[in-house]
Amino acid sequence: MEFAGYGGHKGYARLALGAAPILVAWPTLALQPMTALIVQWIGFTGLWWADSKVTINGWTPKWYSQYRFYLSILVGTCIIGSLAGTSYWGPVAGHGLISHDLELKSGVVPGLIEAVPAGEAAENYVRIHKKEMKQDEDGDGGKKQD
Repeated sequence: MEFAGYGGHKGYARLALGAAPILVAWPTLALQPMTALIVQWIGFTGLWWADSKVTINGWTPKWYSQYRFYLSILVGTCIIGSLAGTSYWGPVAGHGLISHDLELKSGVVPGLIEAVPAGEAAENYVRIHKKEMKQDEDGDGGKKQD
């Protein structure tokens, strides 16, 4: 809009406003994911506010403010949804803002197959095979009769 001279030539102020999204977004790549999403949401909301102010001042056409409003609502909803989803269904416990423990069970899992270490000579790390059922003295395979 500076090249067209819409609302007069504003010079570096309009250039700074155009470069602000990049200056906000790139540093968030170095942050933790949850912190980065929060900073991006704050930055996007602040840029919407700045765009609405410059539209009022006549720097942009009137339709631009409405366009930015709907775009900001869409992006803000996606960011907040990502924050909520990652906090609750994150890949590991404690990954999100809300820490919760995963229900991990330890011990023996019942079933007919088992996973055992394959050994150093094998091409894989784990060997999955059918469990060998141990026979009792009764010959019933370890099953109790009622």
